Amino acid sequence: ILRGSRIEVLEELEGFVPGKHMMGGQSQRRIDRIIEEMYENFLKEVGEAANTLLLPYVETGKLKGVLVGGPGYAKKDFVDGDYMDYRLKKLVLTPLIDVAYQGEAGLREMVLKAEDVLKNHKYIEVNKLIEEIKFHLAKDDGLVVYGLEEIKRAIEMGAVDSLIVYDDGDPKLEGLAQEAEKFGTKVFLVGDEVPEAEWVKKTFGGAIGKLRFRIS
Repeated sequence: ILRGSRIEVLEELEGFVPGKHMMGGQSQRRIDRIIEEMYENFLKEVGEAANTLLLPYVETGKLKGVLVGGPGYAKKDFVDGDYMDYRLKKLVLTPLIDVAYQGEAGLREMVLKAEDVLKNHKYIEVNKLIEEIKFHLAKDDGLVVYGLEEIKRAIEMGAVDSLIVYDDGDPKLEGLAQEAEKFGTKVFLVGDEVPEAEWVKKTFGGAIGKLRFRIS
């Protein structure tokens, strides 16, 4: 589940489908059938897990779309086949995403590659904002603010356009985020699933913002 900029892994399934063997004759056909059955069973297992885990979000109206990614033809077979509930299939976003990695690394790769599909999603916005902040820091043009007191002052002046806050339960940072939202600032709460989150935490004390205009 992608919540804001956070990727939450609901369940991780492991499956192994061997490649084709070149034995010839009936042995080859028997092995091919076994491989096809293993492949089919794994797709069914993934579909059943998706139905169990995601349909509750559909029923409450909280699921906005479904990204499907994977290697080769597997993702297309999965979407085209009768594996997912029709309500989930209606939410599948296209195009399907080619993914080389597995696990959480694969999920991050899929989300980043789906930029056109998720252009309004916070995960993509956070990464773009970080690049903009780095650009302004390099130029030293006064359009970046950090330090709790400096950020608070800029917020009260209505100068903070966007704010990245490291989400680790720190009451001061949570209060800063809430205050910023009151002044119309776009607030992005980030955790360790965002590659640059540690940079925000260690270098800037957990919060950094982009300004609408320079302040003195």
